[in-house]
Amino acid sequence: DEFFWSKKTQPKMIRRKIISMSTADEQNVFLFPDEIPINIANPSDLEKLKELFPDRSVYITVGSDVIEKASAYLASPEEHSIHGFPHIVFSRNEFPEIPAVELPAAEVSPGREEVSRRISGEVRYFTLPQDLQEISSTLIRENIDSNRDISNLIDPLVQSYIYDNSLYLREPLFKYVFSENRIHFEIVEEFTEQLVQEVTETIFRQHENKERIRTYLMKQGTKAVIIREGNRNNPPVSIAAFHEIGMADLYDEFGSLEIASCVRGITSGKVVVLSGIASVKEAPIKNAEQLTITEALAHCLKNDFTYAMFHNQLGETDAKLIDLLERQGFVPVCQAGPADLYGVDMKFPVTLFSDIETSVKEPFNQRRKVLAVIDEAHRKMQRTMAKLYPGNLILAVDSGVMNHRIVDMIAKESRRPYEPLSPGALGEYMCVPFGKILRGMTIPNIVTKSLQTEKRFESEINLFQITEYPYYSPLVNQIRTIKSFRRPVLLVDDLLHKGYRMKKLDPLLKEEEIDVRKLIVGILSGRGKDLMAVQGRQVDSVYFIPNLRSWFVESSLYPFLGGDGIHRKDISNAGFIPSVNLVLPYVAPRFMTDLPRKALYDFSMTCLENARDILAVLEEEYQMIFEKNLTLNRLSEAISSPRYPDKGLSVSYDLNYPPSLYVANDIEHLKRLENLIL
Repeated sequence: DEFFWSKKTQPKMIRRKIISMSTADEQNVFLFPDEIPINIANPSDLEKLKELFPDRSVYITVGSDVIEKASAYLASPEEHSIHGFPHIVFSRNEFPEIPAVELPAAEVSPGREEVSRRISGEVRYFTLPQDLQEISSTLIRENIDSNRDISNLIDPLVQSYIYDNSLYLREPLFKYVFSENRIHFEIVEEFTEQLVQEVTETIFRQHENKERIRTYLMKQGTKAVIIREGNRNNPPVSIAAFHEIGMADLYDEFGSLEIASCVRGITSGKVVVLSGIASVKEAPIKNAEQLTITEALAHCLKNDFTYAMFHNQLGETDAKLIDLLERQGFVPVCQAGPADLYGVDMKFPVTLFSDIETSVKEPFNQRRKVLAVIDEAHRKMQRTMAKLYPGNLILAVDSGVMNHRIVDMIAKESRRPYEPLSPGALGEYMCVPFGKILRGMTIPNIVTKSLQTEKRFESEINLFQITEYPYYSPLVNQIRTIKSFRRPVLLVDDLLHKGYRMKKLDPLLKEEEIDVRKLIVGILSGRGKDLMAVQGRQVDSVYFIPNLRSWFVESSLYPFLGGDGIHRKDISNAGFIPSVNLVLPYVAPRFMTDLPRKALYDFSMTCLENARDILAVLEEEYQMIFEKNLTLNRLSEAISSPRYPDKGLSVSYDLNYPPSLYVANDIEHLKRLENLIL
């Protein structure tokens, strides 16, 4: 049921369909209504269950191991609690020679005393025959992964449904549980002698002019972002140093009248100068310099800086550093000045979420070639975005790091440690992600249950609405399920700007009287903060961006790797969902019509080429590991939520072909439109 929140399950409507198929030939067996959630740990729900069957006895059928371990039975008895219900208990792995009949009291195992101690209602014991005892979900999953016949374990009709829809492929039994973040971010407001010494002996250990670096870092007003591996006691891995500069101090900063005059002509207001970005050689943290500059720029945005300049005072400006700056949107300024003087407008930044790595399943998300192609695709996307919005800040956010930062905030809010405790030591709060973030994941010691939502477009892509994710219960039913947990809620999302999801969910949450204590998001804009003030909700964020221009999620841009939903009455394959990627040639995105056509064409081409390259490497690695081809019907073995670009009614894909082939076809299609577009 929906209250085993740590299990990684198929969507509820798929599971209901499997049960319906399995019981279709049984008389007087019915599925309980989806709109009435019953949590066996909630006495109010159990009281409602009794009321639904007046003048009848309601028995709970359960395995003996559940009574020994489930939190509902471990809790203290109270009125209408599970302890007072009559039970039918199936003993596991006991008396295999006895058929499925009721056990005499004398033959019941010693565990009966424990059951009797916890259950005050009538208890009747049964056992299953040997052939049924051997059936387990783990065995079924292993056979599905190996494409074996499972008709002796489940109904043959269900077997066909599972294989035809590519369900349960390489799916773990439990959700991924977060471990402690291995990256520590530190904002330095003022340097001490000890910290300067630590930085110069690690990050700048091989630098020739350490005295110049020490002098700058000890200078009043110098600030920095430092990241360390693990915790604050470990050596620093990367640094981004910066300081504020006023319009009256430009000559003192650059020593040139021409540059001072040039900068005054470009911007006004609060200006920050990035004076150096560096990391240790062979840093143990991947993309350390990218993470550091993102953190530094986000800190400056939060403090109302509107323009950033790069004026290196901590080493040489090499090609690698210039590429890093240009990928964030920096452009050369003041031609009369030094070659390493760059600037970027921060008034209306654009965010780019890098989430492909979190969308790829194990073991592929740990393969060197897969990680390399994902990183290169992200860099290509950054460069394309910089051309799409020239001179405008492109804030690149790593979704994996963002997940950990949000989990840190949740753990702090709920005052729970990272180390998993006993089941009875769960915190007071319930974490409820309602976007893409933390999907299929759980936080140690905190009940984690997602609200499965989706932005779903009409077929003409002119309107959309927020609905339940395909094959999940309607949103109101999901919210009723969350209410049955009887816990105050922490809502979680990756971004809050226009607040489409919250506008849809807010009246439903209030109607069901859900106790929402706080909303925690990755990126919060000024508009999003105002919206929460209107709704009367508390909100906290990892990053605050006052004026967000646009946001992009990489997986939503790449065909077969992600996308937004599209309204179709019938979906032919439950494991392969139609979607729309807001790039050419699938659709001309309306929110980008004011941009140059060449930039829009290059942006779309980059998305398609990145998708093709990532899928091609996944296909290659899949072939090496499993010695067979990765085709569309097995794409769910490599991707958490595979989608396919919707081409209209009665247009289908051959599921025996690799996905990269179809992306290559779309690249060719876009090239045919090049003359018209440009």
